[in-house]
Amino acid sequence: MWSALLPVTSVGRDDDFFDLGGDSLLVLQVFDRLAEDGRPLPRPTVIYRHRTLAALASAVDAAAGPPEAAGVPPAARVPTPGDEPAGHSGPFPVTPGQRGFLLAEAMSPGAGTWLARLRLSGPLDPDLFQRAVDLLVERHGMLRTVFPAGARPPVQQELPNSLRLPVQFETVTGRDAVDERAAAESRRRMDTWAWPLIRLRVLTLAPREHVLLVHAHHVIADGYSAALLMRELTEVYDRLTRGETPLPDPLRADFRDHVLSAHPPAGTGTSTDTGLPAGTAAVPAEGAAPYRPPVLRTPARGAADPGSADRDFHATEFTLDASVTTVLRKLASDARTTLHVPLLTAYHQELAVLTGRGDLVVGLAVSGRDDRAVPGVHRVFGPFASAVPVRPAASPDRPLPDPDFGRALRRVAAAAEEARASEGAPAQRHPDGLPVTAQFFFTFLDFAALAPAGDGALRVSWDAGDGASAFLPPSSATDVFMAVRPEADGLRVTVRGSGAAFSAGALDTFARAVRDR
Repeated sequence: MWSALLPVTSVGRDDDFFDLGGDSLLVLQVFDRLAEDGRPLPRPTVIYRHRTLAALASAVDAAAGPPEAAGVPPAARVPTPGDEPAGHSGPFPVTPGQRGFLLAEAMSPGAGTWLARLRLSGPLDPDLFQRAVDLLVERHGMLRTVFPAGARPPVQQELPNSLRLPVQFETVTGRDAVDERAAAESRRRMDTWAWPLIRLRVLTLAPREHVLLVHAHHVIADGYSAALLMRELTEVYDRLTRGETPLPDPLRADFRDHVLSAHPPAGTGTSTDTGLPAGTAAVPAEGAAPYRPPVLRTPARGAADPGSADRDFHATEFTLDASVTTVLRKLASDARTTLHVPLLTAYHQELAVLTGRGDLVVGLAVSGRDDRAVPGVHRVFGPFASAVPVRPAASPDRPLPDPDFGRALRRVAAAAEEARASEGAPAQRHPDGLPVTAQFFFTFLDFAALAPAGDGALRVSWDAGDGASAFLPPSSATDVFMAVRPEADGLRVTVRGSGAAFSAGALDTFARAVRDR
């Protein structure tokens, strides 16, 4: 199985999944294939503690016994359409993450969307492209979902699968026109009660050169979903151009099933919802000291209330070339971790310098697609992504930052591994209801496993003009946000800082310090 998914010809018992080129997205595919046998499985995050083939096999075998013996909770049964009198058409609950996006939207209207610019290379037939979009809107319920206004508690509602999402096509002259259209699109507001919550616009620069603007609300889609959408869109378009059956294999489940697996019918006893009202602090992890976040927002900048804080974010970017990226890979391999951890370590160290304290929580974005109750979850479009709190052990005896980067890297790696292993646990929150992961945020966007085939009618890549616009911070309460994505043989790093906490110059200084570290 590993040989089929990883870029290797053979695998030994003691080979490390991540050393062989595995990543968090391929982990999902491994477990989806294992699930085809119908055997009980541990959560996919078990691989972060059992990285070798032999260790993972032992963990999977252990899960075949009683779930408690494997140290994992029993999987919830996925409700079927027959569980609901109205079939698959009734409203259903929102997830805690969606509830957070709806709350953020209420506090700061219009701040909950993201905009991505993608380059499409090749001849484009507008009618076939529109047909491909129509088929995917029919396939994925979250592409036609709304959130009825005034519903308490909030719910979401899938609209009929006959809906058609019109794609806007326009021929433009020059990159300035693309920038202008992208800026105008980013200012367009989306109301969560009104469909659609995703918009597509194709700007044609030349017969074989186009830019696709994808503007969507966080409440229906995450970054993984954007990559999945582009992969399926190009695949369906290719099949249509060849006159073949357009759709991929049918989905075995959808986002609705994921939600209902955590909100089963009354009496099943399998709900994972905390039941806590908004604003209630979750119980801290056992043995963890209370966490008090540092204050970066000053009254002079109007930052006393996150809900009324300046919504403007400063942004800056830099690129790490192939030679630096090679060094980072070596550091990660030596520490038995993955590429994102050295970058997370540098980010954490500069946050320590900025705040004057080593005890900090950084929100680490995770795919959220470890739901064993939903088969084929890696093929489902929806807002699964969440954040886990990474809180490296701090020592008052060490200077800030730790001068031994290798030692700091190992501490951050251990904290990240522990956080990933607890993915899916109730979110830790401050007394004001905000998650502890909100203030400082980090995400590593490597969707290579979802990349479309390079020999299709349309080839997709990030547009050269797409900068920080694709990486909007997760909430108005975020002070610093760092996003990393592979680019050619190197890495592109975007840092955004709240205007209520940073001047543009201060953010540039912070980003340079992260780069130089």
